[in-house]
Amino acid sequence: GLIQAGNMSSTDLSGASRLYISVVVAAGVCVVLGSLNVLLRAPVDPNWLVLAVLTLLSGSFTVRIPGIPARLSVSETFVFSAALLYGPPAATMIVVLDTLVISFWLGRQSSPPWYRLAFNTAAAAVAIWVATHVFYFFTDIQPLSVAHSSIVRLLPWLFLLATVYFLLNSSLVAIVVGLNKRRSPLIVWRQSFLWLSLNYF
Repeated sequence: GLIQAGNMSSTDLSGASRLYISVVVAAGVCVVLGSLNVLLRAPVDPNWLVLAVLTLLSGSFTVRIPGIPARLSVSETFVFSAALLYGPPAATMIVVLDTLVISFWLGRQSSPPWYRLAFNTAAAAVAIWVATHVFYFFTDIQPLSVAHSSIVRLLPWLFLLATVYFLLNSSLVAIVVGLNKRRSPLIVWRQSFLWLSLNYF
């Protein structure tokens, strides 16, 4: 499910919120540009496009959960598949596509301000980039499109991938929601995002 910052009015944002959003967006831009550079210099298997299309399709069908700033979809299936098959750059671009597509469909009802779209995209990109790098660091394996690895070896580490991705993505959003609403980010996270971990796993 796409975890996203909720309604953020530019007039209501505090100085701390603006600074935080700027830092996350800057990190997201670096991650996305770096991933694009890697993919352009060493293109992955064209079958990556199949995952991209499936992500676009699944991102178009989401379920709104009342009371929380998130939408459920099955797109994480293809995000994790891209991470396992092709590595961090491909997974990062899949997440960017997923976020933009879901935001597009949401924008048909009420167009989100550019900074909210930028933040949501950046937060998801940073989260999957870090999570995938952590996964490959601890497993010391290569993407499955390059070298085979047994599911028995991969399965325990998949929980690490999902956990880091979920915790980082949800925490980044909980912090900005907390800053914007002047509430504890921990309370925001526990009340709004904790149970969403089931969708990721």
